[in-house]
Amino acid sequence: MRGCRVGRGPAGAPGASRGTSRARTNELDADKRQPTSIAEVESALVSHPTVAEAAVVGATDATTGQAIVAFVILREAATAHPDAGVGLAADLREHVAQEIGPIAKLRQIMVVPELPKTRSGKIMRRLLRDVAEDREIGDVTTLADSSVMDLINAGLSGDSRPQSGS
Repeated sequence: MRGCRVGRGPAGAPGASRGTSRARTNELDADKRQPTSIAEVESALVSHPTVAEAAVVGATDATTGQAIVAFVILREAATAHPDAGVGLAADLREHVAQEIGPIAKLRQIMVVPELPKTRSGKIMRRLLRDVAEDREIGDVTTLADSSVMDLINAGLSGDSRPQSGS
């Protein structure tokens, strides 16, 4: 069953309602007909041989309502190669489409040196969403290393967005 049941009584009984909790299902509405799981997309990205770690967020999109934006850390072997990054976005998009299906379309892929994490190791997707939507970065006091956001912003201002686009 997708989502969580809200209300009393068995599903379908009068007074019972079914709703989805975005916090519990972690779904991206990249396509209203078939939501895509954040974990599915991240798993597909990490299964690519050049990706060491990945985080995915949903960002507001004028055309579709919400689009998938990925932040990836490349493996050392991938970054050491002189042609690292050339054709990477297209390769990752194709890989995700093969793993999940064409429904999981990545609007933007950003190669970052590190992901913002709390002291307990959780990825701060709220901050990544701020970056993806080009908003001012929110509170970073809970980060294990607040300089990570400076590195991400420095990389983006240094034109690290060639992996974006369609």
